[in-house]
Amino acid sequence: MRPYSLDLRERVVRALQSGIAQKLVAAQFDISLSSVQRFAYQYRTQGNLRSKVFPGRKRCLSGEQEALLIQELNALESPTVSNLAKRWQEITGKYIAASTIHYTLQRLGYRYKKNENCNRA
Repeated sequence: MRPYSLDLRERVVRALQSGIAQKLVAAQFDISLSSVQRFAYQYRTQGNLRSKVFPGRKRCLSGEQEALLIQELNALESPTVSNLAKRWQEITGKYIAASTIHYTLQRLGYRYKKNENCNRA
């Protein structure tokens, strides 16, 4: 579920500061009472209404590294995932799993050869 927008959070806090009861604010903005209470508490204690960062794993490749990977993908004659992984290690000196390359290319919308006998690129 996506966090509520900063604009909505600010409008909720302004409504609370104008003296409207929490239950009425929740009904007015069609959100739960606990969300109204959470926004008010966050504003009181932290002074801001920014949403929290979603948990998750940091990507293995930065944007610059992804660009380098795509550059190597275009430069290789036979761009299989294993060839890309070997080439990556030659260039950077760091090992990167073939699955990381696979998921990165998939996320970026690229197609690649799965093996030497495959005629896709």
